[in-house]
Amino acid sequence: MIIFKGVIKYQEPLVSATVDGSGNLKLSSNSKHRFIVDTGFAGDIAVPYTMLPKLNLKFLGYDKFVLATNKPIVLPVFEGWVKIKRKRVKVEIIPGDELIGMKFLEKACSQLIVDFDKAEVKLLG
Repeated sequence: MIIFKGVIKYQEPLVSATVDGSGNLKLSSNSKHRFIVDTGFAGDIAVPYTMLPKLNLKFLGYDKFVLATNKPIVLPVFEGWVKIKRKRVKVEIIPGDELIGMKFLEKACSQLIVDFDKAEVKLLG
């Protein structure tokens, strides 16, 4: 069963999301925010600093992360929710680039399909 579809542009698997009226991040095919599905990101979700005030978040504390450049960084960590159709997933959100990580994918779906021939991404569950 397909939970959600995204696209591939410039060799990046992208999933669109928006903030709903309750302050949840909601996967939505008609949103201007495009999140890269990043299998190298072990966490849940990273959002731009400008999006943080729009989300209904609970501050959890600070944690240390290692960037792709191997540079360590300390960031605030928040608890929030992501909605995919009727499913609601509790996630940890950090500020940064618009990324969907492996921890979220493991919680939200059973398979990730990146189909370069069709230029689409599918989350299956």
